[in-house]
Amino acid sequence: MNDPFSFLMPARTLTPQQRLQAQLLDQLWETELEEFFDRLDLRPGARVLVYQCGLGNDLPRLARRVGGGGEVVGVQPDPFLAHEVRGNLREHRGKGIRVVLGDSADPIPDGLYEVIFVAWRDNELQPVPQRARDLVQRLRPLLSPQGRLAVWEDRSIGMRLYPSLPILERTMRRWLRSTPPRPLLADTLAGEFTYCNILLESARPLQKAEVPGSITGKWMDHWLARVGPEWVEANLLTPRQWVRLQAQWEGRRVNPGTLYYSPQAIGVVGKALSSFVA
Repeated sequence: MNDPFSFLMPARTLTPQQRLQAQLLDQLWETELEEFFDRLDLRPGARVLVYQCGLGNDLPRLARRVGGGGEVVGVQPDPFLAHEVRGNLREHRGKGIRVVLGDSADPIPDGLYEVIFVAWRDNELQPVPQRARDLVQRLRPLLSPQGRLAVWEDRSIGMRLYPSLPILERTMRRWLRSTPPRPLLADTLAGEFTYCNILLESARPLQKAEVPGSITGKWMDHWLARVGPEWVEANLLTPRQWVRLQAQWEGRRVNPGTLYYSPQAIGVVGKALSSFVA
């Protein structure tokens, strides 16, 4: 039997750069994710399913909320990453955390879940599905009556620097024209929730501004180091302009008046209206 969720995430091997990007992104939104989880009204003893659990960072955060009598199941379809996640969570053994592949050999445990959490991240670990409806329809039968489906989505748009760097602003405008960003799938969830008998409870967009040395600054340093060579290869910048941009960027890193505006994120929560049969 094929894994019904395999369309979401093919097996992959992470490069050190991809791994660092995922770690920085998790740190960037750690506080906001904790607040997001607080809004899910998790009770001791609850069951939680985390689909596309990435490196498993959210599993202990949710396990703290359901206590020893609860269960948090992380689904990681890549067997190599699933093995890594299990290793990373050794210190949390006995705290109600399980990691499964979600296929026929290592299936999602039977039963309904009070909360199902899905993260669509701007990294290689938790990619966005082609259609939100496909995912919602597959997860909906696993949700208990009155349970909540929570979706977190972030992407690399909206970030900027203050005071602005003209060369950076021009290049980003050209970049966005040549490679338009994908639309936020979270924007479509109100309709998809209604289709699957889920009531939209909340949708909160997020962005923050932080000073040099902050996690937002570190994330943007890594982001620029990654996209700069791509801009040169795409002829959006000349090699000389790239060198000049790096020098100007370094100057802003030591300027206490600099503000880094983070990429955008949104947290969406829906509540099941009743039982559902797909």
